[in-house]
Amino acid sequence: MNRALPALAAYAAAACLTLTAPCAAALAHPLLGDVFQDHAVLQRDRAIPVWGEAAAGEEVTISLNGSVATAVADAAGHWRTQLNAMPAGGPYRLTAQVRGGAEQSIADILLGDVWLCSGQSNMELPVADSLNAAREIAASANDQIRVLGVAHANHPTPLQHFQHAVAWEAAAPATVRDFSAACYYFARDLQKSVHVPMGLIQASWGGSRIEPWISETALRAAGGFDVALDVLKVYAGDARAGNQRMGALWEIWWRSHAPT
Repeated sequence: MNRALPALAAYAAAACLTLTAPCAAALAHPLLGDVFQDHAVLQRDRAIPVWGEAAAGEEVTISLNGSVATAVADAAGHWRTQLNAMPAGGPYRLTAQVRGGAEQSIADILLGDVWLCSGQSNMELPVADSLNAAREIAASANDQIRVLGVAHANHPTPLQHFQHAVAWEAAAPATVRDFSAACYYFARDLQKSVHVPMGLIQASWGGSRIEPWISETALRAAGGFDVALDVLKVYAGDARAGNQRMGALWEIWWRSHAPT
């Protein structure tokens, strides 16, 4: 996914969301960012960021376990706020509502530790290909471990929505089989000493370079990437022009390294 992953901006997976009819009819996307859906795990013991979309200028009220926060959607329809820090626990219900009455509510929310498992082939290797896989999969049912997988996808600019739907699911033979072995075994063993729910987000891609996982701002600050980033910006607006620009750069490279 060609974006800065920690942002995890709002993504669409309406099938897992409970929406009132007015909300579904009035909005192109759910009120809550799509990572917020049934069975999600949110980070304990620190302020909880919540975000989503609404009509520009619309005030959104968010509530979870007695904590309430409000936000106003900007001109592009995006809003973001924070709920108070809470200890591990649940299940709870997270609700977003606008003054006009549209409401979205998601259930079975746990507060615990959330881990982003990202990397290449070693992180992508599934439980099914690990040692003693059949036994481990058969014993994997654990409602206190929730998993979410991000499908392979790319785009020349950061996106507000996943290109493929995502869903939080409790650990079980059917959900763990194709999930990251390193991520799952890490959380399972950690939970033996840290007795809180574990939320696992797998966003890995074997063989990928590190640069697409880093924001443009960070790459420019690191130095040495300006030319490539400028080409990518051209490509985002005009794929043909971007390819031509990259071709010209490759020609310069080859002529300087292999002039014959």
